[in-house]
Amino acid sequence: MCVCVACHFAGDLVFTVDSSGSIGLLNFIQVTSFITKVAHALDLDDALLNRGDGMAGFLVGLTTFSTRVSIVFTLNTYSDKALLLKALDVRYMDGTTNTADAIKYERIVTGLLGY
Repeated sequence: MCVCVACHFAGDLVFTVDSSGSIGLLNFIQVTSFITKVAHALDLDDALLNRGDGMAGFLVGLTTFSTRVSIVFTLNTYSDKALLLKALDVRYMDGTTNTADAIKYERIVTGLLGY
């Protein structure tokens, strides 16, 4: 059982989730449920809101993969937790397991963003 507490630090967190047939729908649901629990505990980055108080939180991104890689949302997409949590409700894709392309793709994307 996962118990999450509030997280009051800053960071960039990109979830790369296997959505292939080798994982199966039930395991995919477990993984996305875990990610949702983690997201509930995070302070999001208020810099996206230009609040101006110097406080920073987390930026969250999500990518799924099976035969193909799919960006669900990038690090700078959500500063509103309710919208982030809604966006975590993603479809199971099935297909083959293409972990290599998922890792290559994340390295390229985060490199282009300067992370």
